[in-house]
Amino acid sequence: MFNSRVGFKRWFLSLVAVSAGLPAVQADETPAGVPRYRLQVGQELRYAGQSEFKYDNGAHHTESTFRIWVIRENEAGGWRLVMRSGSTLTQANAQRSSSADERVTFAWCDITPAGEVAENDTLGFRLRPNGVLPRLPNDVAASQAGWTSEYHRLDERKRYRLLPDQSQGSKMTIEAILDSAMNEIYGTSNVQVVTFDTSRGLPEKIVETNTQTYGFNGKGEGTTSLKAVEKHDAAWAREFAADADRYFAAKQAYDKVTGERNQSPDDLEKSLAKAIADLKTARERIKSSELQEQIDHDIKEHDGYVSYYLEQAKKHQSLLNHPAADWKCQDLDGKEHSLADYRGRVVVLDFWYRGCGWCIRAMPQMKEIAAHFKDQPVTVFGMNTDSDQADAQLVIDKLKLNYPNLKAEGIPSKYSVQGFPTLLIIDQKGILRDIHTGYSPTLKEEVVKSIEGLLK
Repeated sequence: MFNSRVGFKRWFLSLVAVSAGLPAVQADETPAGVPRYRLQVGQELRYAGQSEFKYDNGAHHTESTFRIWVIRENEAGGWRLVMRSGSTLTQANAQRSSSADERVTFAWCDITPAGEVAENDTLGFRLRPNGVLPRLPNDVAASQAGWTSEYHRLDERKRYRLLPDQSQGSKMTIEAILDSAMNEIYGTSNVQVVTFDTSRGLPEKIVETNTQTYGFNGKGEGTTSLKAVEKHDAAWAREFAADADRYFAAKQAYDKVTGERNQSPDDLEKSLAKAIADLKTARERIKSSELQEQIDHDIKEHDGYVSYYLEQAKKHQSLLNHPAADWKCQDLDGKEHSLADYRGRVVVLDFWYRGCGWCIRAMPQMKEIAAHFKDQPVTVFGMNTDSDQADAQLVIDKLKLNYPNLKAEGIPSKYSVQGFPTLLIIDQKGILRDIHTGYSPTLKEEVVKSIEGLLK
């Protein structure tokens, strides 16, 4: 850990020596050769930021907050963190302006001193691994050559490098560039420049720039800074950790129920009632005001969505275990296909279009599903609804999709498809057996299990 200007200088001279083919500074002559997090149980980190994205005929401004609690040390090293992300969006264009309520997300993760984060179901689009806490290099060689982190669930990578010319004393500067299929499909770029204080073992400031040319043609800039570090005692950490465990267990059970809309409306209504009752019970046992407020938000959100969940269940019930609507259409090469052509095989239909970001994020799992059943009587079709075939072809080429895609304009209405992505599974006799709506990080496992059941 660097705790002095001299320490950083020795480390940097080691890099210069290595790049010049000279012996590196010996380990016993310098502190540890790479930066590390120095978190402590009971710490609470508070970050705040603002950003603005300007595009053709408009702009939106975002105020954001991040709170991170260090609740325990892990036996294997590193720490368990609980994170809260809050953001408020104000949008303005030539016709109108609007402001939204704060959107809040909670997640937990385990992080190592090098910033390596294990993925879990609470992490998502708004609270990515290494979003505020960047990955750090494993060793001096990685510091010199650059290093990466991966978020498999969203098929994203971050490429890191040190900017020594901008580093002074105990302050190191790290550049992080987001790399994913979205870059070319949506014409996006995202670059963060992180100021990391090696003496404190914490990032102090993140300056972010991003661009987009598809959908929105614009550029955004923003800054997030460390505002405060508070220290709670061990008793507080134990109590908050227990509260967090209760909250995430109840929330995970609730999310599982809302994702199971292929059951009957009556069964779903009973499952939802139990899940929301469990959330309320968790609230009664939780002492943390932050987690109490989040459960109150979850309950309010549930009250607004419960009728939608039940309506979806009714719609699915009217379709499931009935003959699937037949169709005829062409693939992108002009070859004609019909559902009847594939009788005797399990057929998977994945409805998508280029502008649906969650459709694109699900496609790596779709590729794995197609590969898993490559030599079995299973056919996977992408059902594209773009009016311009060039949009569909771009996605297919960039993602190297390993399954055929059809021009499916007009077909979604045959299955009452409203949300994208929607995936349908049709059995060997042409009966619709399963429906998946929306993105799921466990889509592959769910679909493979459903198809294997039909093959048996």
